[in-house]
Amino acid sequence: MSGASGDHRGPTIRRPGNELFRPQNPDGPASWSLGRSRNPAAHRHRPGNRGGADRGASGTAEGGGRHKAWPTAPLGPSAPRSSGLIPSRRSRRASAAVSRDSSRLDGSMPCTMRIMEDAIVFGWNQKRPQRDEQAGLATALFAVIDRTQATIQFSPDGTILTANQNFLDAIGYTLEEIVGRHHSIFIDEDYVKSDEYRAFWQALAAGEFFTNQYARRHKNGSVVWLQATYSASFDENGNVDRVIKIATDITARQNSIEGLSQAIAEMSHGDLTVRLPHSDLPDIETLVTAFNRASQQLSSAIASVKTFSSDLDTTAGNLGRASSDLSQRTEAQAATLEETAAAVHELTHTVSASATGAREVEASATHAKTTAERGATVVGNAIAAMSKIEESSRQISRIIDVIEDIAFQTNLLALNAGVEAARAGDAGKGFAVVASEVRLLAQRSSESANDIKALISDSRQNVSSGVELVNATGTELRNITDSVSTIYERVHDIALGAAEQAATLTEINSAVAHLDVVTQKNAAMVEQSTNATKALSREARRLAEQMAAFKVDDREPGPARDARPRDHANAAPHERPEPVLRIA
Repeated sequence: MSGASGDHRGPTIRRPGNELFRPQNPDGPASWSLGRSRNPAAHRHRPGNRGGADRGASGTAEGGGRHKAWPTAPLGPSAPRSSGLIPSRRSRRASAAVSRDSSRLDGSMPCTMRIMEDAIVFGWNQKRPQRDEQAGLATALFAVIDRTQATIQFSPDGTILTANQNFLDAIGYTLEEIVGRHHSIFIDEDYVKSDEYRAFWQALAAGEFFTNQYARRHKNGSVVWLQATYSASFDENGNVDRVIKIATDITARQNSIEGLSQAIAEMSHGDLTVRLPHSDLPDIETLVTAFNRASQQLSSAIASVKTFSSDLDTTAGNLGRASSDLSQRTEAQAATLEETAAAVHELTHTVSASATGAREVEASATHAKTTAERGATVVGNAIAAMSKIEESSRQISRIIDVIEDIAFQTNLLALNAGVEAARAGDAGKGFAVVASEVRLLAQRSSESANDIKALISDSRQNVSSGVELVNATGTELRNITDSVSTIYERVHDIALGAAEQAATLTEINSAVAHLDVVTQKNAAMVEQSTNATKALSREARRLAEQMAAFKVDDREPGPARDARPRDHANAAPHERPEPVLRIA
């Protein structure tokens, strides 16, 4: 706590120039009237907190707040010191109304003090009888405050004068244990030694007042939160004769708020299993219910995301490995297909060249077939000619036979003529000479015919051999022609097949080239897919790592552990955290 009055929350409200109660008759303890402080300092506006401004949980000054300053008339020296002031029936009815109003204030100190001031100011402006009745109303108000609020009174230096039972119940002391002791028994020891604490009491002694939330030290060492107002009370001379504190115990509310803050802090650090305990305060219970529901829903959502991120990480890993394997296989397939495309391209050229050669061979075979057919025709003609020559030789042989027969007959005739010439004697000598010459001619003709016959016989033999050779040649030429025809047909078929193969290989080459391009594109796409899968895997791991920071309730929906504020005062020394607020 670094404020003069200790740690607090909410606005600190001070009222310069306070209206005050003072005795109407200094010698009479029961009569009270409203007057103006004679202390000049009480009429000065004191801006700021004069070094006594309280600070909140972090020890820094907390200024401002949602509550506006409210006018107040600080109480007199104490509650009336005697029962000389008896409220009338009307004042008792007013007291009952004030009591009902106070019960609806739920510890709102500004509202309570406003009701008191309105009643007192109203009474001051009335005539004496009404003033007395309003004094009774003020007494009733004091009774209501004493019954519903925790009050304690101090001397201007902070010495405890008295306290009501509500305050004693809240703080755990008995009246005998605190009367005569200093306010510092409720304050953190380190803060008691601070200048701010001294300045706080100096400001109260000067007539200022403070309204805020304050953390107080219970007798057992625990923290008690009070919504309280410190206000100076003046005597008839305008001097501060005491400081009155009116408070409401808001420990339960403050603990609930601290529990909510702690739960939110733990949730901000990823712990989604925290749940708040139920509160008896309706507005806090509404927050508790909303927080627990939101925490449960967020826990379920984060648990689902964690499961999804884990599954996504596993799936992305499997997909990444599959993509990597597919990428390697696709690259190998692309390389193989590229080699196949090159081989098919070469084969296409080879088959195209073979088809061209086959067409050339087909043309040569066609020419050979034509030549063989012409040769066969020539051989046929030669055979026919040789047959004619053979026939002519036979005819010549017959003619030679006739000539030989003629020569033989002529020789016989010549012989007969010679015989006859010899018979004739001298008359027949000339005829015998002629007959002799004819005989010689016939002999020579016979010899020539024999020679011709021999030549013709040789010619016939040669012609017969030639005919046989020509026939054999014709047969071979026919065989050659048949073979050439067969070769032609086969070469023609080969040429057609080669042409078809060339066309097919050309199409295959185009298809393989297109397939190679597609495979290359597929390889690039697979590589992109692999990179995307790796990126997805990295993001999945990052998501899993981020989700691992959240602690979720894996059980069925239901209450998780409570985020109850710890009793740090009773904790072991090594377990005590830095104080949320200093204790005042």
